[in-house]
Amino acid sequence: MSRVVVLTPSLPLPFGAADARWLCALLPELVKRGHEVLCLSCTEESAEVVQRAELVAGECGFAFRHVPFVLSETTLQRKLQSLVHPHSEFARIGELRRVLDQECARGWDVLHVEHLYSAWATRDLPRAVTYLHFLGDVDWAGRRDLTVNERIERIQLGRVARQLIGSSQPLIAMTERLATEVALHGGALPPVVPIALDMARYQLQPFVAEPVLGVIGSMHWYPSRAAAERVIGLWPQIRERVPDATLKVAGWGSEQYLGRHFPMSGAELVGTVDDPESFFGQIALLVYPPPQGTGMKIKVMEAFAYGVPVLSNAEGLEGLGVRDGVEAVIAETDAEIVDRAATMLADAERRHGVRLVARRLVEDELTIARSVDRLLLAYEGFGLAP
Repeated sequence: MSRVVVLTPSLPLPFGAADARWLCALLPELVKRGHEVLCLSCTEESAEVVQRAELVAGECGFAFRHVPFVLSETTLQRKLQSLVHPHSEFARIGELRRVLDQECARGWDVLHVEHLYSAWATRDLPRAVTYLHFLGDVDWAGRRDLTVNERIERIQLGRVARQLIGSSQPLIAMTERLATEVALHGGALPPVVPIALDMARYQLQPFVAEPVLGVIGSMHWYPSRAAAERVIGLWPQIRERVPDATLKVAGWGSEQYLGRHFPMSGAELVGTVDDPESFFGQIALLVYPPPQGTGMKIKVMEAFAYGVPVLSNAEGLEGLGVRDGVEAVIAETDAEIVDRAATMLADAERRHGVRLVARRLVEDELTIARSVDRLLLAYEGFGLAP
């Protein structure tokens, strides 16, 4: 039996943070294959929420430790540290370092690090590999609406990417595009391992015949927020084409970031949803067209899993291998989004066909078994065979 320690900034909750969907598929699959697995989460969640994660870990057979995200430094110290090493908070949490040293003394075959910024805490630790979900500087590259502070943040995002990608710790990329970006940032071309969902947690939802359009995402993340704002901006044109259509906007932070657009005729700001099934079960079409955004999009994959047809662009469908009009509808320009959204909302038969093919994609092709096969091969390629 090999030991895999997974360091993550999220709790392993099936419907917690977006990346937790991947964790809750990955960790049980590693256990299923005979590995000893420890999930080490460093978060700001309450004791009650952490306890829920402990229950999930017990049910799924992996060990779990939680370190509170607490920095023992003044605001000035934090700003100075971030100026030199952007987004390096994980490296400055004393309790996290103590726990990592403790687990290292016990020994691990692989230290799997979720997200690039987490790697600040593990650069000097053995047998570590970072799994790259996205690159913030690429996600922000096309933005033209930046405040002074946001311009500084964009510079910092570029600095942290170059600093960590240029370190000796190996990387695994979620998509081919991210792998190419790693090389463009000066790193070695990494292996690619796509994420997957635990499909046992996703039931095909009853078909929604009514023309209900939806958009959902974590709105603190620029690609999701920009996608939602684009849909909101195009909504009057879509509704002009389909007068009985309605729009639902949901996701973490949606009230904070999008509330200024509401009230809006025919549209509802749903806000945060604890149970994604309740949202996806009400919409006939997910529209998610981010102007820029690296990595695979969990909400698009969840729409596929629940049987909700998706209209998106190349940015929103990255890494999924979809065909236009088969697993999803692809639209790039505003005019295309309006036209294809209106056409799909008016054509229930077409929506029904697309949703079934998309569901089969995540059931039969983008499986957790295939992802973990590729992950273990990537570990082996770095000499970290668990």
